[in-house]
Amino acid sequence: GARSAASGEVVVACLNAPSATVVSGPDAELDAVLDAARERGVKAVRLAVPYLSHHPAMVGADHEWYETIRRFPRRPLETAVHSPVRGRAYRDDDDLHRALADCIVRPVRLPETLVEVAKAGATVFVEAGAGDALCRCVRLTVPDAATVAPMRERPRPGGRPPVGKSAPEVRAEEPPVSLPTRPAPRADDDADTT
Repeated sequence: GARSAASGEVVVACLNAPSATVVSGPDAELDAVLDAARERGVKAVRLAVPYLSHHPAMVGADHEWYETIRRFPRRPLETAVHSPVRGRAYRDDDDLHRALADCIVRPVRLPETLVEVAKAGATVFVEAGAGDALCRCVRLTVPDAATVAPMRERPRPGGRPPVGKSAPEVRAEEPPVSLPTRPAPRADDDADTT
């Protein structure tokens, strides 16, 4: 498959949906994966990400982030927060600072988490960011769920924000595709990237 065309430095960074996977690695190796995927008829594009995402080579950055955020106090959890990196809901005895830092170096397994959240009773998923990529992943993984991406939708006349779409309207949108991430060049070696 496409993996054999690249070195072991390319890793699965995110399983976003049953048909959407993100890989992360150095430029040359990502190019080999992209070429192999395209040769097999798989739609593959690069994400404009200037660093390795969810990649073990980022070890060090996770420790630095942990050292920065561990000073913030935490309190007992009041609602369930499911982690697609940990593969379960966080618990009060978890080191949440470490769990957040782990997101830098460990892969995301979104479908498992979405299914678990839906089984727990969630029927509407709201995207908090400016796009709707996660809503598209929800629709591919939990087809009966309604999704809302309020920041993506244009304001209505009169300045009132849109209320959100019903599940059938939202599901008609285009699904995500496999998207590899691209690392930034290393400062110490312009010819090589990690």
